Amino acid sequence: MNYLNGLSYDSGTYVWLKTFEELERFVLEALNLKGKWKSPGGDVKVFKSEGEGEYMIKWRGPRSKKLVIQSDDAEENLKLKLESLINRDPKDVNPSCEASTKEVCSSVNELTEPSVSQFDGLKADIATLVDITSDLITEINSMRSKQKDFESVIRKQDSEICRLSEANLLLASSLRSLGNSTFK
Repeated sequence: MNYLNGLSYDSGTYVWLKTFEELERFVLEALNLKGKWKSPGGDVKVFKSEGEGEYMIKWRGPRSKKLVIQSDDAEENLKLKLESLINRDPKDVNPSCEASTKEVCSSVNELTEPSVSQFDGLKADIATLVDITSDLITEINSMRSKQKDFESVIRKQDSEICRLSEANLLLASSLRSLGNSTFK
């Protein structure tokens, strides 16, 4: 499989132009790396190598397309391998083209990249808030139910107090009557 038209290098940034599935095959077949892919959130995918060397690659998804090497061994073998695959060493880039491209790319990245990561963060925050809100609603409903139960108990106790008060008055009245009749 020809990966060269899927991988490019622009102003110090690697870019993967194809799908995630093709990136998985590229890492396995062209880079000869074995490991696991994880999805920390949104479109972001992170590869961590297993075995010799610690390699970590982050792909920012189909919108950004950035391929970031987060961890490479001391000799930077992964960067060298990527450079050899795209046959373009960053030192060989025409300085005048690099400067203008860097300005354009940095202004585009300022607009798109933070927005995507901000939305991913907002999605996670919203999901957390939805969970918290759901828990609070459940707790409020439980408290309302307990409040109704307590109100019912209080009403029953009020009725019992009234009944006992009437019985007390009746007994007091009967006692007075009895006392008055015995002393006469």
